[in-house]
Amino acid sequence: MALRPHRPVSLVAETIDALQREVTSGTWAVGERIPTEAELVEQLGVGRGTVREAVRALTYSGILEVRRGYGTFVRSDTETSDALQRRLLQSDHHEVFEVRRALEVEAALLAAQRRTEEDLEAIENALERRTAAVSNLDVDEFIAADIAFHQAVVLASHNRVLTQLYAEFEPKLSADLRRQCAALPEGALPDVDHRSIVAAIRAQDAEQAAHAALQYLSEADPSDPSDDPTRKKVVRLRSEVTGTEPPSAK
Repeated sequence: MALRPHRPVSLVAETIDALQREVTSGTWAVGERIPTEAELVEQLGVGRGTVREAVRALTYSGILEVRRGYGTFVRSDTETSDALQRRLLQSDHHEVFEVRRALEVEAALLAAQRRTEEDLEAIENALERRTAAVSNLDVDEFIAADIAFHQAVVLASHNRVLTQLYAEFEPKLSADLRRQCAALPEGALPDVDHRSIVAAIRAQDAEQAAHAALQYLSEADPSDPSDDPTRKKVVRLRSEVTGTEPPSAK
């Protein structure tokens, strides 16, 4: 049996370290798409196989996430907590929705205040893909596009802690959404209107964006009434406290 040289293994390890440095240094932020495989090959001066092995390793550790049709994204800037993932995957559907409200309503409010034109384009593109997936009854694309849409809104909040917390929820959200799709009659997808939140973010109307997030979450989980006056009051107070002026203008 011929002996294999040690260098390929070391080269993969070096490539993993190089990619991880881009994440931990903040060059690649949580939720951001990393360069394509071809671009990484050129930048790092290594082969495609080496890049693939490195990406696969970082995906397994929870730092990167490969989304079909979208690319590879930064999921976390530290290795995923196995205990947290087990807890999320075992959590009750309604518990997850309660936390989603806390994260997504705040994200929508902040996104309306802080979004850039690039953020808005990413949100609108994800919504277009989501709409097309519904029309084509493409379950895999629908799930990928739905997750991408919500991730784009969270990214537009420009809050790194919120972005990372939401990234931890994505495997659970994806699994729950797939179960919802499987439970529906053939030829149907769990499509909840997301256009109102996009319109509010586009108009930079923070309070309306938060209300729109509450609305679609309530439609997705009917056990929580959309006309809950307490939640609406909290949203209004939160909007008044933070104001609507983007931080960059202060």
